[in-house]
Amino acid sequence: MIDQRSREIEAYRGYLTMLIRLQVESGLAGKIDLSGVVQQTLLDACAADSEWLDWDTDRRKKWLRRVLTNNLLDEIRKATADMRDVRREHSLERAIDDSASRLDTWLAVELHPGATIDRDEEIVRMIAALDRLPDEQRRVVELHYLLGQTVTETAAATGKTTEAVGGLLYRGLKRLRELLG
Repeated sequence: MIDQRSREIEAYRGYLTMLIRLQVESGLAGKIDLSGVVQQTLLDACAADSEWLDWDTDRRKKWLRRVLTNNLLDEIRKATADMRDVRREHSLERAIDDSASRLDTWLAVELHPGATIDRDEEIVRMIAALDRLPDEQRRVVELHYLLGQTVTETAAATGKTTEAVGGLLYRGLKRLRELLG
């Protein structure tokens, strides 16, 4: 039987999965078990101090992002042991935090302007809705809105034209709005 603590920790799986998916280059994605990194992060949360449940959501998310970053860096080190770049380690933590911040901002500005909402519930709904988009739409929406890439950079990263990316973004946002009601 799953206890309250495990349920509360499990609720962050989608959030962590999205953040890690945004940070791993396609060349490394095949070498690193992303779901395993997320699972290890959730296990670390289960083993954490019992005060974890008393923390507010922002503190929990910050702690989880730091642990996710460390677990991902461990896996990247294993996968690229002969190509280690210390600068990448510092930039990865910053990139994960930036993506989390962009998610909050995007949710407030783009999808629910002026609404008073429970931000954490909406983030969970948003991540679930993103996962329901076709892969190409999800990828360009994540790259553009959550990684902050321009349409041109997103096109280069996906091997598509800027027009194709624009169309995918338009359809992806339209579908997200439908899914989020």
